[in-house]
Amino acid sequence: IERFKFIGIIEHFEEDFKYFTAHYLENQNFVLDALNVNPQKQKSYGRELSFFKKLKEHHKLDYELYEYALKLREKRILNY
Repeated sequence: IERFKFIGIIEHFEEDFKYFTAHYLENQNFVLDALNVNPQKQKSYGRELSFFKKLKEHHKLDYELYEYALKLREKRILNY
């Protein structure tokens, strides 16, 4: 993961996309077309906690990577 210059987080897609285009494509006015968007999308989907715990255990390495990427994002924002 240290080889990547940038990792975007889907929960922060628009903000991370703006950062990426400004810093790596040198285009701060890039327009993002929202295609295939569910107009009835929920803000948050409820999580049954015992299932979520099992899912998180099963995908432990993926969650470690995700949490590491979140830390990199936080560090990037603090330095921006």
